[in-house]
Amino acid sequence: MAGTKSQSRSKLKLLLATVSVLSSTFSYLSPVLAEPEQKVTSSYNTSSYKQIQIHFIPANSDLPNRGTPPAKHGTGSRGDCSYNQEFPPLTSLTGGRNLQLTLNEHPTFWFYVPYSSEHATSGQFSLQDQDGENDIYRVDVQPPPQPGIVSISLPSTETSLEVDKTYRWNLEINCHTSDSSEPTAAAVTGIVKRISPSGELQQQLNAAKTPIERITVYARHHIWHETLNELAQLRLRKPQASTLENAWVELLKDEHVGLENIANEPIIGTLENSSQ
Repeated sequence: MAGTKSQSRSKLKLLLATVSVLSSTFSYLSPVLAEPEQKVTSSYNTSSYKQIQIHFIPANSDLPNRGTPPAKHGTGSRGDCSYNQEFPPLTSLTGGRNLQLTLNEHPTFWFYVPYSSEHATSGQFSLQDQDGENDIYRVDVQPPPQPGIVSISLPSTETSLEVDKTYRWNLEINCHTSDSSEPTAAAVTGIVKRISPSGELQQQLNAAKTPIERITVYARHHIWHETLNELAQLRLRKPQASTLENAWVELLKDEHVGLENIANEPIIGTLENSSQ
């Protein structure tokens, strides 16, 4: 009887030891097995921006034949506002043949300005009807603190753009030339047209779960203003995100966009109103 009890105690000890080993093993394996799921669910702020590809598809719409044709690069007298060959010229990021459409009744316009407040004295932005005869909006702006990409928005307090109507905008930057005390202007002009979203476009925008998905939808449906503006705003909010920077550079280099000469220039932000 004593031998039987001793054997039973030995078997019990062996069983408890086995359970302890198995418990430790599963405790070790559990976080390892769960690790891939944790990476997937917690990686949105970083790795979700890997390999972003935004392909812009132009609408192939015709611009009005009346008035001055859009000028992507700055034009002006006396060396184009003392243009410095080290920088690209004054350039519009919107308003070209493929880059005119918006859904917004108060859109945002983007420009590359190669002049800083040290060299430029003032600037003026105007939005007019298609023929350029009647002002919709006009404002004096301050040159940026350094050369870079800047934006100007039509304020919500101003007249809204009408659907299916085309408007003309102009930006002038005034500088003092080296051989005269009189300021000379560098200028760009372009077109903006507001359209109404199709049912398919609206459905895809509603289904988009991330800002990048929304931007991709805009690009697929030819909506350049929102494609550009939302990606620019995203870059301003996440300046250290190299994947966003790469997406921006590749977008501007797209053959349908043609802005490779300013693709690597810094985004500064909003061009301030001179009256502020």
